[in-house]
Amino acid sequence: MRRLSADGYAELKRLEGVRSEVYRDEAGLPTIGVGHLLTTAELGLRRDATADQIEAAARARWPSGLSPAQIDEFLAADLKRFEASVSKVQRPLAQCQFDALVLFAFNVGVVAFERSTLLRRLNAGDYSGVPEEMAKWNKVRVGGTLKPSPGLTKRRLAEAAMWHRAPAPRVAP
Repeated sequence: MRRLSADGYAELKRLEGVRSEVYRDEAGLPTIGVGHLLTTAELGLRRDATADQIEAAARARWPSGLSPAQIDEFLAADLKRFEASVSKVQRPLAQCQFDALVLFAFNVGVVAFERSTLLRRLNAGDYSGVPEEMAKWNKVRVGGTLKPSPGLTKRRLAEAAMWHRAPAPRVAP
């Protein structure tokens, strides 16, 4: 399975931010480290626990926040499923393209990535359509409503820039 490059890893940390304390992401979900969404299962809570309960349990588990080593452990574990998902792309990818897709999938989720028009277009050979499709994913659900996010718009531009660093794919005659 392919892995995120050191450049991709650094860019992911830059885009997500690195926080040792629990915080709420733009959608209001309890998060820690590098975009690690906290789950009821990892905190030993009931599945119907509220965001406030998840946040309180995380603060109790890590009262001083995560250490840098713990942040890296969470990120390494989280990356595996995104790298595995992007590794299933049916077209050859330059490393920077792979990295851009891992960053994108990390943000939108594996299921959304695997069901996306972006992936369908890419698997059909439409490399140039990927940035256009990325740009469509610039909204966040707040209170049940999708709203454009300046932060996600900037992120999609950064992912597209990473995608464009690749040489044009060779087309078989």
